[in-house]
Amino acid sequence: LKIVVPEGVSLQLKAYNGAPVTVEAGGDGKSIHIVTMENVERLGSPRINDPAIYAPSVAWSTWDRWAALQDAIMPRFDEAAGPGSGLTDILTERFRHEPSEAARARKVAELVNELTRSVHYDSRFWDFTPRPASRTYETAYGHSLDRAVLAATIFRMAGLKAEPVYVSSGPSGVDSDVPGLSRFGEIRVCVHTETFRAIYDPAAGELAEGPRAIFGRTAWKPASDDAPWSYPPPDAAASSYGISLTIEPGDDGGWKGTGYIDADGIFCPYADMAGLGGEARAAINRIAGSVLTGAEVTGYNPEIFEKTHIAAGFEFELKKAEPDYHGRRGYAIGNPHGGIAGVLPPDVHLYDEHRTSPVILPGGMTQRVSIRIKACEKSILHLPEPRTLENEAGTFSITVEKKDGWVTIDRKLTRAGGKIEPESWPHLRALLLEAEDQAGATLLMK
Repeated sequence: LKIVVPEGVSLQLKAYNGAPVTVEAGGDGKSIHIVTMENVERLGSPRINDPAIYAPSVAWSTWDRWAALQDAIMPRFDEAAGPGSGLTDILTERFRHEPSEAARARKVAELVNELTRSVHYDSRFWDFTPRPASRTYETAYGHSLDRAVLAATIFRMAGLKAEPVYVSSGPSGVDSDVPGLSRFGEIRVCVHTETFRAIYDPAAGELAEGPRAIFGRTAWKPASDDAPWSYPPPDAAASSYGISLTIEPGDDGGWKGTGYIDADGIFCPYADMAGLGGEARAAINRIAGSVLTGAEVTGYNPEIFEKTHIAAGFEFELKKAEPDYHGRRGYAIGNPHGGIAGVLPPDVHLYDEHRTSPVILPGGMTQRVSIRIKACEKSILHLPEPRTLENEAGTFSITVEKKDGWVTIDRKLTRAGGKIEPESWPHLRALLLEAEDQAGATLLMK
């Protein structure tokens, strides 16, 4: 890599992971910055979102500070996000009767999906030349930047503050010493008021309330941030997810029970539960059904309902399973929806016995599922076998306790966070395979 810098041009340049930099005088007041490497190993497999976190890489920029980059982005974005002729009158009626700021924001997200088709094309070619919102509206299609501008326009028309936000493509840091957008993914929109805050993803057309959308990543809002920042702070990056179910025979031959969910950090389901259309009950029903197949929630009540922490109790019913050829009734104990398996990076495949790229995790994680069943010992034909696997990537354990007519099954998975090197992948894979093993998640009853 050779960068020639004319006199008077400031260059921010940093190399990482063993890439050496040399500087030479080029004459006529120019300086030449050279990074040379030979026989560089190919990128590891599978490919991760941000290979610069471990492979030799260089970051360079002629922006001398983040404020200069901000000045190049915001005036053009705000100009493009100005309402076009007729846009206000046409769209205002669609959200003016929504009862809250959050409801208006959700309605705007629905409107953008209704009015435009998302074109999956890299919008970063147009970072400094966004298309006017009115033009995107007229053509009814747009890439992430187009839809971000249109969404910001309508959010502002709805009385909400809306500003662009850039989020790193993976759970890795962006060096604040080198202003630039290359380590960020597609543009998003931060929508907020004094009492409401959410991130709108124009590529997916989704509005995520709470900070889960940026958990473990680096973000930068050019309208208000002097430099990128990470969420959460490193000492607060651990997340926990606990769910317990208590089951006893019902009046109709089936089962009834109560449950409790307690989730925080990256597991917090606030974004799934917030809304005015039964979202909370639907989210808890998905969680209960994923832990015990066939469970149907009949009622719930939140104890803690915060953007970073949810705790709620609920009641559920479970139909009696159909017997198999031998008269056994099987019940499957699963991993909770939105748990550890749901937040793994997309490059993590359990069928890969080996990998040559690291696994980047947003922080330490603990997941616990507890099933407590009232049943006489004679009616239980099979229980999961107690086991414990502990290695450098974490711990997985199953415990079974029988006492006073109750059987309690505890499944707990704890994972270390940060970067898991390729040589440690077999340890992490072993934990995840244990957590998915059906032999440790099947209950057979008469």
